[in-house]
Amino acid sequence: MLTIVDARDAADLSAVSDLCRQYRRLLLEHDPDMRPTMAHLYPGAAYGAMLAALPGEHDILLLARLDGTAVGCAMAHPLPDGSCEAKRVFVSDAARGRGVARALMTALIARARELGYGVLRLDTATTLVEAQRLYESLGFARRGPYAPVPPIAEGRLCFFELALGARADQLSVPPVSL
Repeated sequence: MLTIVDARDAADLSAVSDLCRQYRRLLLEHDPDMRPTMAHLYPGAAYGAMLAALPGEHDILLLARLDGTAVGCAMAHPLPDGSCEAKRVFVSDAARGRGVARALMTALIARARELGYGVLRLDTATTLVEAQRLYESLGFARRGPYAPVPPIAEGRLCFFELALGARADQLSVPPVSL
């Protein structure tokens, strides 16, 4: 059984931190050509400090459990223009292909709407094709960068956004209760 909860207590935040470490490892290992870019975007010490401070600037922090085991996470934080940005959407190897990422993103979209955001933005590596397909299937549109991109990452990231004006029942997937 899949459940998605707001990560609030120490155990949930620890599980999210562990998943985020797996996410960073995946980003560093999935494509040797992307390794320098990912090492720049996710430097070890700064990334560890961000994880230690969770929830930090994130006003949405979700944890997915499959049969009680933590298998995925997703979070979002506000951007200066009043929109929000999805970050660290990740599902462990053991749970891939079971709808966890779709459920996390659906819950993230619903939570962003509840918080009054009008737009949800995100970026992903150009090499993460499955993630791009998921975002497009949820109604996200490709767009240009919404924040400065370091030179090392130019051409290695793609950007998406979703207008949140539509009701959750108008999404291509049913909403997930939190």
